[in-house]
Amino acid sequence: MSKLKQTINHKRLKLHIPASELYPADYDFDIIFKSKSYRKIKHQMERKHIEGLNLDEEE
Repeated sequence: MSKLKQTINHKRLKLHIPASELYPADYDFDIIFKSKSYRKIKHQMERKHIEGLNLDEEE
C-alpha cells in the first residue's frame, strides 16, 4: 500500500453504509461543529456557577 497522499474528487466516493447509520441517535454533534474552548466552558457552566463566565453562541 502506498503512503502517498492523493486528492480524490468527492463525486468518485461512495458510502458503503447508509448516511443514517453513520452516527448513533444520541451522538453529540457539538464535538464536530463547536470548538474545544466552547465545549469546555459549556461543561464548566453545567457543573457549577463561575462568576463572570459567559457562553457566546458560535456560528
